[in-house]
Amino acid sequence: MRFWNLTLLAVMLFSSLLLTPGASLGQEAAPASSAQEAVADQSENQQVSEGEEIFVLAHPAAVSLGQPFVARLTSSRPLEDVRVSWMDKDVRPSVGDWNGKYVALALLGTDVLYNKPGVHYLRVSALVDGELRTFNHPVAVQKKQYPEQRLTLEQKMVTAPPKQSERVARDRKAVRAALSTISPERKWTLPLLRPVSGKVTSLYGYRRILNGQPKNPHRGLDMRAAVGTPVKACEKGVVILSDDHYYAGNSVYVDHGNGVISMYFHLSERKVEAGQSVERGDVIGLAGATGRATGPHLHFGVAVQGRMVDPQTLVTSDVDDLLRPDVE
Repeated sequence: MRFWNLTLLAVMLFSSLLLTPGASLGQEAAPASSAQEAVADQSENQQVSEGEEIFVLAHPAAVSLGQPFVARLTSSRPLEDVRVSWMDKDVRPSVGDWNGKYVALALLGTDVLYNKPGVHYLRVSALVDGELRTFNHPVAVQKKQYPEQRLTLEQKMVTAPPKQSERVARDRKAVRAALSTISPERKWTLPLLRPVSGKVTSLYGYRRILNGQPKNPHRGLDMRAAVGTPVKACEKGVVILSDDHYYAGNSVYVDHGNGVISMYFHLSERKVEAGQSVERGDVIGLAGATGRATGPHLHFGVAVQGRMVDPQTLVTSDVDDLLRPDVE
């Protein structure tokens, strides 16, 4: 993982980053009409005192709806009890050592289904030598126009028949529990590994029209993969769910720490079970067409603190990329 040299960071002017420490953690989200003001009011500063102390929060000032981004806290002194709050979800990122500095990374984002454009506040706090330091920065979430996709499926795959309602409810309960996992150790690095090499057939955010009926937007990445193609874990982690679901078919969910969960759907076979540790590139299953699928492929999804974000960005971008704004 690459990090910008902190000496350069102190003198380079990146209008896309907000680096000014704030005083309050209690400010509520601003209305959507304030988005342009938040983007325009961008500055960078680092808190420096005697002894050349460095204490910097870096993140994009503006992001597109559905896109992931990174918040990075860097300090020349040890960091403890780091807390990041974003849109009512909290994470305590683990702290690493880089080039003699202490660094905490949080992967954050918005969900194209459940979130709306507007200005929200990124709240970060940490103890430095027992002293509480805080930041409270606006981030403008801007609307993104996703394409429309029309598909024709068997009606039972569009709407589950009544006899399957209990199964679907059990599936949803298990998935909610998995996506609420926020384990303390960060195992993820960027970019993530692409699980299969096949062509992308359906992007994140597509507005799905199934049999003429508008449905929820697509919240993952579909990639072409013949039945039996090995599906690889995008990063090391722990399997937290491995089961056969009505809509997703054979599915595997892997926890990568600090609220980052990857998922793999429509597998013909699952090669791992819950509780099993995996390394980046390990085969966790074989591609297939189980569940709601028009043909063999892999549906690959990534959630951050329970929000489904665009996986394509995470397999093509590093930390530096996700510190820059991503707006249309």
